[in-house]
Amino acid sequence: MLKNKDIKQRCAALQIKPASKYDLIKKLIINGYFDMPRNTGEVLQEIRLKYGKRMKSNEIHTYMKKFMLEDIIKAIQHNGIRGNNWVLVSYNEDISADEAHLGRTKKQPVLPKPLAIIMQKDFKVEMKDLDHNYGNSGTCTAFLLRKILEKLIFKVFAKHNKLARIGNKTNKTEKLGLEKMIDIATTEKNKGIPYLSHRTANEVKGIKFLGDTSAHNYLTNVDMKTITPQMPYIITAYEELMSSL
Repeated sequence: MLKNKDIKQRCAALQIKPASKYDLIKKLIINGYFDMPRNTGEVLQEIRLKYGKRMKSNEIHTYMKKFMLEDIIKAIQHNGIRGNNWVLVSYNEDISADEAHLGRTKKQPVLPKPLAIIMQKDFKVEMKDLDHNYGNSGTCTAFLLRKILEKLIFKVFAKHNKLARIGNKTNKTEKLGLEKMIDIATTEKNKGIPYLSHRTANEVKGIKFLGDTSAHNYLTNVDMKTITPQMPYIITAYEELMSSL
């Protein structure tokens, strides 16, 4: 049976147009990203974070076909990992789900390292809890992501002495709901740049919804597979807000 090294050498030898979408996947393969199973949402997130490119789920399926035909990548449904997962053909499907999860966790922190470092001061407890729950509990993860987002917005407005903008005018002891806070963050600026861009604000409301569900809907739990596609947007929101702190 071929080893990972042999498969990556085969991948490296493929003639692929530089900077193409095929090339992005080729680089991930060579760098060991697919040594463990990765679902489509995780691949989208990795491409967004590492290369700054946005792709759609159907594109991943389309561009993976070339690497499947070359006997480099295969799609599997691994016990304990939901949906189709992309992995090197040399991957042993008898590896336990726990081992696969541990391997993925070690290689891929929840937040990019530069962002995690600058957030550590004010979000130490939340980030520790997030690292513990991400991949294990969708309900806890959704709640934490929402909490961090709301706290970030609050801290940005506080730093710029604009807390009155997100205060509840009918009850001065309360603040507005998170959705309104997100909208207002697109109108307030730091050095001419909005705290949140309109596109980011619209996209990040998805995690607000999942966080609300985890906190208030006692009949429903949040699945990690609904969170993963949201991660590129929540990370972008954190980065945009942190730039104003």
